[in-house]
Amino acid sequence: MTIRINQIAVDFTLEKERTFADLTVALRAWALGQDLALLGILADGRALGPEDPTPLDSLGVVDVEAVPAGERDLARSAVLARYFSLLTQAFTSQDQALRAELQAEYPGVRAALFPLLDPFGSRIKSALEVLDGAWTASDALASSAALVAEAAEDRRHELQSPVQALAETLDRLDLCLDNLGDLGLVFQRGEDKTGFDRILELFTVLGDLGRRVLFGPEDEASKSQWSTFVGELQPFLREAETALAGGDYILLTDLLEYEVCPRLREVRDRLPAFPNLDPVTGVL
Repeated sequence: MTIRINQIAVDFTLEKERTFADLTVALRAWALGQDLALLGILADGRALGPEDPTPLDSLGVVDVEAVPAGERDLARSAVLARYFSLLTQAFTSQDQALRAELQAEYPGVRAALFPLLDPFGSRIKSALEVLDGAWTASDALASSAALVAEAAEDRRHELQSPVQALAETLDRLDLCLDNLGDLGLVFQRGEDKTGFDRILELFTVLGDLGRRVLFGPEDEASKSQWSTFVGELQPFLREAETALAGGDYILLTDLLEYEVCPRLREVRDRLPAFPNLDPVTGVL
């Protein structure tokens, strides 16, 4: 049996390992000692579970993908984004062979989603409920897989390019605020779903913004001012959530129009590092 780590054959000494499960334990211990993180282990091109009892003497090649421990989350988010993109493709194209291969890998991939994608948990909850069920309705499965792929890609992007991700989030916030300008009229016309979608988008962007400020530009003054800003904003956000839960759309729109949105318009001015952000990669 040949063991390859990142495509390079290595002389990996086996002691009492007799099964793939034994080898998985040994490889994890080795990686820990080398300050590496394992992204995946393939046995003759197949993704076996970590407790798979397949005898090692029946395997030809074991491929191990490893990265420095500090890059683990970035690399794993890229793997997840690629997997769910392929899954979307399989459902859309009705590629049964690809679908069967990916379905066999799904339990292991599903287990790797959290805590890595914790910040996106509420967004992908319903999609995962679909994917965790029977794989019969291709359209629903495809849209669910695409949603998880998007979340994984967003996670990869913010880990790899935190400054760019922060700048893009600020631009999204501006668009959200523009879309809320006629929220009262939207509810008056009975277009409740449209109104709810716009409000949900605002809270989603605020969640992204709060997270990305913390590992964005290395500017402690801005981060301190952000904490102060959030403290000032929170009472009005809580009131808005209460009004939304109680169906008081008049109070909700008043709070958003006169209290929440005007304060959010001040984000770039309140945080001195933000005006220097440019959404183009590498440009400040």
